[in-house]
Amino acid sequence: MESTEWIHEAIIRYLKSPFYTAPVLQFIDENCIIFDTEEENKFEYTEVHEKFKTLVDDLVSYFLEELGVSTEAFVEAMRSYVPLFDRLVFPAAWPLRCY
Repeated sequence: MESTEWIHEAIIRYLKSPFYTAPVLQFIDENCIIFDTEEENKFEYTEVHEKFKTLVDDLVSYFLEELGVSTEAFVEAMRSYVPLFDRLVFPAAWPLRCY
């Protein structure tokens, strides 16, 4: 199998870069006001969560396109490098699943 270390390093740099963090933090700043301390999940939360998932998906997809890496190759590279996933990708991706 071809070495995927360069993909690991590229995604680390990207997830720490302002090209990724700035739009994510801006989205959070613009949408955090709707969340309150009530236990009940509101439909409004689901809508914002879907928009957040779309934002992150678009950012990562654009980056992979710029790299010339398919989604499948990216997923396989991440599976082959568990420490990276645990250290950086998992914390960055977890908000996509839970809000």
